[in-house]
Amino acid sequence: MKIQIAALVATLMATSCANKATQPTTATETDVKIIALHDKQSHAMPNNLFYGQDSTYKSLVDSLNPSGAIPASMGCFYVNLGEPTLFDAGLGAMLGGGIDSALSANNINADSIRTIFITHCHADHIGGLLNADGKAKYANADVWVPKVEYDYWLGKYDQVKQIFDAYKPEKVHYYNYSEQMPLNVVAIPTPGHTPGHTAYRVGKNLIAGDFMHGMLVQKQHPEISCQYDENKQQAAEARKNIMKMATDSSLTVYGMHLPDDGILR
Repeated sequence: MKIQIAALVATLMATSCANKATQPTTATETDVKIIALHDKQSHAMPNNLFYGQDSTYKSLVDSLNPSGAIPASMGCFYVNLGEPTLFDAGLGAMLGGGIDSALSANNINADSIRTIFITHCHADHIGGLLNADGKAKYANADVWVPKVEYDYWLGKYDQVKQIFDAYKPEKVHYYNYSEQMPLNVVAIPTPGHTPGHTAYRVGKNLIAGDFMHGMLVQKQHPEISCQYDENKQQAAEARKNIMKMATDSSLTVYGMHLPDDGILR
């Protein structure tokens, strides 16, 4: 049965540019190779998403970005950590995403994916767990979901439960942060965008989910949150902490809405 999950991303989709599922970009680090898989490589965030309450930041945002829309992207990341691994699953075919084209362009077969780490449960991050027919796209994968994040959405959007229920129960792991993750991945709680938003450290890399939506503005002014952040003050603190962690530990930071190859620059 086809699952309707458009309500989760109605606002996000309204600000999307036309889908252009072009060749995914690749970033090669010293320890792992990380590939950005784009649902929407040509994507922009309107300035007004960052104006804040009572348009506090309107003048600042517009001066930093006179074009009116901040370059961004939408997608997920592929890493081979000894076995094919995804961080998030993108929007997916059911909601018009281009992840299938991105996988094909990199000769990645969905059946080869063995592990998926979820940063949070917005539809542009978990919608791609399903095929267009509503069945599990990565049936051979173990899916790791922060329990605090999953629990938050229960009762708010039944579709979240339906997405994970498409997988065999033994394949979905609702974990607590005290648990050890597989493949030497470290889960780091970064609440704010959502209550259970999570970043993942992979060697000298940090895959930080939706810690930023508008790099052009938020890198210079991390205190500015996006309209999509549920707790804007908490999201701003998470952003600052991630950037400090990256500096202190010489980490390369990746984000699902950062433009081009998804690297914070």
